[in-house]
Amino acid sequence: MASHWTLQRDDEGRPLAIFETNNEITDYKSSEEVLRARVRKQTALADLSRSALAGLDAEVLMETATTLVARALERNTARSWSSSPMA
Repeated sequence: MASHWTLQRDDEGRPLAIFETNNEITDYKSSEEVLRARVRKQTALADLSRSALAGLDAEVLMETATTLVARALERNTARSWSSSPMA
């Protein structure tokens, strides 16, 4: 809920009334978060595309992708992928 208050005055400048408006902003805030998530994902894809075009080898590219996906999903850690066999 967003509230805004305005002091109304009479012709002589004396306080007359307080005018209050309240606006429901839940949908607005939800839409804002959806937009932020979309921007994070698009930024990650653009960064990954630049890395791929830079000619990084597959292992470095996968590490870069893991980092970018974790950032886009707002995770602190992400599983690291490696082309080497697991021990």
